[in-house]
Amino acid sequence: MEVDKQLGAFKRKLPARANTKDSLRRFDDLWESMRPRERNERVGLLIQSIEYDGVAGTVD
Repeated sequence: MEVDKQLGAFKRKLPARANTKDSLRRFDDLWESMRPRERNERVGLLIQSIEYDGVAGTVD
C-alpha cells in the first residue's frame, strides 16, 4: 500500500507527456541557435565524466 501511495505521488510530479514532447521539439531550435562554445558549456553541465576502456572497447 505504501509503495502504491509513493508511486502515485511520484507520477503526479512528472510533467505531462505532451509538455515533454513540446519542450523537446523546441530544444532543437534552441540548440541550433547556440554557438559551439555555448553547446560545449551545456553538455559539460550534463556529463560528469567519460571513461574509455581501450582493451574492452567500452565507454562508461
